[in-house]
Amino acid sequence: MFYRTSDRVAPHNAYASGKGIDAGIERLGYRTDYREGYQGKFTFAYDDEETVPSGDGSMDAVKMKPGYLINKPWFEYNAEDKKYYRYQYDEAQIDDVNGEQLAVDNVVFQYSQWQQVDDKGYLGFDCHSGGEMIYFTRGKAQKGAWIRYDGDQGATRYYDTEGHEIIFNQGKTWICIIQDTMGDKVEIE
Repeated sequence: MFYRTSDRVAPHNAYASGKGIDAGIERLGYRTDYREGYQGKFTFAYDDEETVPSGDGSMDAVKMKPGYLINKPWFEYNAEDKKYYRYQYDEAQIDDVNGEQLAVDNVVFQYSQWQQVDDKGYLGFDCHSGGEMIYFTRGKAQKGAWIRYDGDQGATRYYDTEGHEIIFNQGKTWICIIQDTMGDKVEIE
């Protein structure tokens, strides 16, 4: 289902492919249809519709930095194609397979409780208890909250400041898990 390359140190050299995932599903006998009552992980806008954050807690967001200390990534919004392009290590982040810069339609900064789990600096994140978040799309941002329902198998849901579930625009979504104590490192322009 995944493979490793020799150009990077583990665990940063693990990749998955559609072909590999399909082979793993077949080998392990996983179902490929939705179970009865399945509601999905996100709520997406209907075809040919888009959502743009507005109201309380919304703001402009054309460049965002999650505040990660090592690779110092950021996203920049391109109004022409309505996508956020990702950068890290002071340059565009390029997909090794297709040679294109990574670009997504939606970005979430999800603040989570955390702890250091060993003497090598590895961190453990609580992705179950909920907390604050910021949703970015179409050059705008919406503050709100996230919560995960039904344990490890449940969905994480995102809500605006008025308690309404966030409707994501169709397309790729990038979720940045951010240490809840590092909010002062986050930058939004």
